Amino acid sequence: MVETYRRIYEYAILQINRSQLWPKSSKIPPLPPKNVKQKRGRKQKLRKREFGEAGASRTRMKRKQTTIECSICHKLGHNKRTCKFSYVERETVLNEPVFWQSTTSSHPEKLPVRTREVEQGSSHYY
Repeated sequence: MVETYRRIYEYAILQINRSQLWPKSSKIPPLPPKNVKQKRGRKQKLRKREFGEAGASRTRMKRKQTTIECSICHKLGHNKRTCKFSYVERETVLNEPVFWQSTTSSHPEKLPVRTREVEQGSSHYY
């Protein structure tokens, strides 16, 4: 056992001299690192811009979709929230027969609520 231990550590790395015994350099010693306070939250990283590319605003994003179609009047440039139709005109547009719309009620029939009775002494709980 002792022989094995000595064979393993026979070629061990020897310790080096203290830093006070190292040879002195004629160059300027390096500066210690600055104490930078770690900021809270996720870091904001901007995309690297191409040469000549304008800087982007960090508060506003450009709209990628250039044309919006209204789902009420089917015109471009606005959505149904900002549609200029009056309520009566909306009713006439909405009540027009559409070939894909079914003639039955759009609301399904409500089914009665089923309650499950728990047997006494049952070991199964769901």
